[in-house]
Amino acid sequence: MKIAVVDYENHNHTDLKSELIINFSEVLGIDKLEIEIFGNKLIERPYIYGKLKEYGPDILISYNLAGFELCTLTDSVSYNLLDCKQIHWIEKKDCENEKYLNKVLSIAMFFATESASVYEYISETYDTIPALYNYSEHKGDNVIAKAVVDIIRENKIL
Repeated sequence: MKIAVVDYENHNHTDLKSELIINFSEVLGIDKLEIEIFGNKLIERPYIYGKLKEYGPDILISYNLAGFELCTLTDSVSYNLLDCKQIHWIEKKDCENEKYLNKVLSIAMFFATESASVYEYISETYDTIPALYNYSEHKGDNVIAKAVVDIIRENKIL
């Protein structure tokens, strides 16, 4: 299974990778994961969509809507065209690419946060979001990995 992580803010991916490997193995019974990080170099950002298509992930995880600014010629969010399930982790209000949440979004997109205030803000402001999950009661270092596995299991993605 291939997982792509798009992050412009350089989070600690070592912990995320470890937690994903543990959670996928223990909860989903999947022992072989390939995890690739995209977007942590400013120069590669305009090319992320092409790199993602080439990589061919089964699951895409993004931090704070990284990559949403990449649109098609018809001004649609490029992520809509990816053939994978997507989990977009939102840590704060007023993300740089938040305006793209007003566009048509794929039903393959799932959004999650560990902030009750962000959850409330997003759910009240953007009615186009296909699915939004609140993980405010699960704070901690492994909350993203837990959210990914929970969303996959709940929606029978694999």
